[in-house]
Amino acid sequence: MVRRILLVCFVGKIKGLITDKQLNINHKGIDLYPIDSYHRFIITTNELEPITTGKDDRRNLVIRSSDELIGNKQYFDKIHKLLEDINVIKTCYEYFKNLPDLDKFGQVPKPITEYQRNLQELSVSPIELWVKDLAYTHEKDFEMFGSQAYESFVEFCEKHGFIYEANSLKLGVRLSNLGIKGIYKGQHTMYGRTKLYKVKELRMYFSGQKTMDEYLLN
Repeated sequence: MVRRILLVCFVGKIKGLITDKQLNINHKGIDLYPIDSYHRFIITTNELEPITTGKDDRRNLVIRSSDELIGNKQYFDKIHKLLEDINVIKTCYEYFKNLPDLDKFGQVPKPITEYQRNLQELSVSPIELWVKDLAYTHEKDFEMFGSQAYESFVEFCEKHGFIYEANSLKLGVRLSNLGIKGIYKGQHTMYGRTKLYKVKELRMYFSGQKTMDEYLLN
């Protein structure tokens, strides 16, 4: 059973073990040597928000277990006993090893549960929510200078109770780094360059995600 604080502390190490193809073993008194790494993790936790998972998460599959067996001590005692039985572990290993078409496993699209989609909504940054709000409150394409965008963003955060530290420059950089489709360089004027927000493209980008009003209703 893993608590969220431990996951936060070790998420980088877990990511590295999953991603890296080799792992160096360093026993005391023995020269360091590499092994092939096939690390995968199954983690159980009672935390309601166990990990941070975004819409581009390619590593994590989050499943919410049924509440049906809560308090059934006998059932969980049996599970723990089975997990300590080497024959049970070997049987599980043989079962997974002999699943059909494992050579094509990497080509199978990763499923996503409704619970994970809900968790992904928690990781959406205030900047993304602000742009989404702009997309659904404007009917036509529009342009803004950096100072205008910053004023709009600050107003949005104050209205919805977000605490987010940024100045005009940081907002522009972070907005660019998000790679939201539908935002382009606008006109170059004597006051500087604007950003062009294409409403149709922005709505396409955010389609399937909740609008700000839907967030507030939930």
